[in-house]
Amino acid sequence: MRLNLLLMGIGGQGLVKLSEIIARGVAKKNLPVWIYQQKGMAQRGGSVRCEIRMGEVEGSAIPRGSADVVLALELSEVLNAVDWMSEKSLILINTKQIPPIGLRKGGDGGYPKKEEIRELLKQAGIKAIFVDAADLAEKAGLPIAANMVMLGALAALPNIKELIDKKVFRAALVESLSKEVEKNLKAFELGFNQIERKKW
Repeated sequence: MRLNLLLMGIGGQGLVKLSEIIARGVAKKNLPVWIYQQKGMAQRGGSVRCEIRMGEVEGSAIPRGSADVVLALELSEVLNAVDWMSEKSLILINTKQIPPIGLRKGGDGGYPKKEEIRELLKQAGIKAIFVDAADLAEKAGLPIAANMVMLGALAALPNIKELIDKKVFRAALVESLSKEVEKNLKAFELGFNQIERKKW
């Protein structure tokens, strides 16, 4: 079995750390794992992309149109992920809005609305799940842990659970973090439970 996972976000959201935890979890199951990180202008709040390939695959780059699961830590980053998706893809979207650098500086262009993105994905036949990760991170007592909320949501997806169970992700999280471990675990659980309740 193989699976292509694309992570998209903005610099400062902890996307690289998230990708490292996922890769650690995959390795714990003795599955081949390839990881490619494209950080670009991450330090300036620019777009960040991480590609994780699990199982028997060739190379670390996910071919366009071949992402099985996409995780977007920021709403507008969905637009940067479109080329990697197909009608077979499933996307988890954090509803958090962080306007790109150009808009923050008064540049041209408009920020997409949630409903516009929902409609775009619907028209493309792509299943989308929106997660209020920022709110759940607040409930966990650690506002910066939205990435761990999304990790929990990811761990609850049926095709992810087939490869890696929840306990493995929790162990990888604990091994990867040195601070606020309990609050990060709580954020993970809140994300997991929100998706686990869904009917598939």
